[in-house]
Amino acid sequence: MKRTALGVLLISLSCWKLPAISWGGFSLVLTNETLLQRNRAASRPDQLYQLLHLVGTYKDWSSGLTLRLKNFLKQTPDMTLPRLEFDFYKAFVRYQGKKLRAQAGDFHAMLGRGLVLAVLPNEKLYRDWSIRGGDVEFLSDHLRIRTLGGLVRDEAGGQGWSLFGTEAIFRYVRAHDAGWHLSYIDDRGEGGRLGPRLTGSLSFSGSFWSDRITYAAETAFLSFQDERLPAGSAGFASLSYHRGRWLVTVEAKRYLNFANELNNPPNADREDEPGVLGDGQTVRLFLQYALPDPDLLVLLNAATVSEYGVRGEHLYAGMMAQDLFDRISASLTVGVRRLLYPVLRIDANLQWMLGGPWSLETNYREKGYRNGAFRFLERDILVQLAKARLGSFSVQYQYSAQPVMGRHHFLSCSARWDVSAAAYVEATGGWLRGGEVCAQGQCFQAPPFRGVKLSFFAVFR
Repeated sequence: MKRTALGVLLISLSCWKLPAISWGGFSLVLTNETLLQRNRAASRPDQLYQLLHLVGTYKDWSSGLTLRLKNFLKQTPDMTLPRLEFDFYKAFVRYQGKKLRAQAGDFHAMLGRGLVLAVLPNEKLYRDWSIRGGDVEFLSDHLRIRTLGGLVRDEAGGQGWSLFGTEAIFRYVRAHDAGWHLSYIDDRGEGGRLGPRLTGSLSFSGSFWSDRITYAAETAFLSFQDERLPAGSAGFASLSYHRGRWLVTVEAKRYLNFANELNNPPNADREDEPGVLGDGQTVRLFLQYALPDPDLLVLLNAATVSEYGVRGEHLYAGMMAQDLFDRISASLTVGVRRLLYPVLRIDANLQWMLGGPWSLETNYREKGYRNGAFRFLERDILVQLAKARLGSFSVQYQYSAQPVMGRHHFLSCSARWDVSAAAYVEATGGWLRGGEVCAQGQCFQAPPFRGVKLSFFAVFR
């Protein structure tokens, strides 16, 4: 395994100067991602994950193929497979014309605002679910009709789904749309537990007054074939006013038993927090004010929240400044989310241009709460020194404290070399904490990492 992994990495590094391939209107783009790591927190420490993407285009046509070599999955790095496995990970063929779009193979899709269906990549969660099937979309000046179907598979969870989806969006007045969206999902494999279900919605969106006022609304239902499962419902509405330096948004959303396992509607007010589809209700006001000189932005979010009958509030405020004194950029966000107990969040960033191509950046993150005698605290500090077009070096300190696991300190460092504008090599070593990671309202428990990582990324055009 060690010799194979080292050979793969050396071949990847030796190919970074491959010439672009283009001939007679046809072009080929090749992307290589290689990750070699020794993870002492895994069942077997030596791990390799490599992806090779090939995408070719010719006029209105494009096609792609992704090859994969691995002995672990990125969502479960604590579990190493017995041997290296090679597979044809993803492939697609796509046609994109003015009136017709069609694709077959592996693709991502979202119907409406994600209430009915949302199969999209989530890089922060190392989740790249895709639909393996077909997708056809017809477009005209006033009507858009889309129909898709196929299979979705969760490698880490061992679960799969078959699905069919369709939507039609009609522009009934200039800048105003109405649509209906529908998906049918059924379980495949041993992990299925919900059975066939049907999700549908009606949506309206548009703008007034030269796009100064925009609105969106969608109401939806979720019905299960199994009568023992309660039917679900959802509603989402937003109204925004944008003029000059001001942005004002009022938003309301209500979800009840609305998880069909392949949807992800607008849910969490912050993308790095979990969303609630079982029984959640939020009404919020978002204010943003921007100044051009200095480049300063101030924001405020105030919301009332209800989850499973428990009511509370979610407040956070922040500011972002760029190019202060032509050298400093900074941001700060502080928030409190209070339901059964208050959860405090602090996020801060400071970037200082030292002169010439050099810069120094510091990131600080803190999350903590106290519930009686139970106290939870996570704190991250990252310091990075970088030189443009050369690379960077960073040191990260992480701290966690909770009654069951006790107090722990985690230290890691990373060095990156920018080989070219489209290629880099990065080495990371130390101990990473793991824990709950959230993005786009979705979360998973990342296992800790202790060891060394060596990664290479390159795009050949």
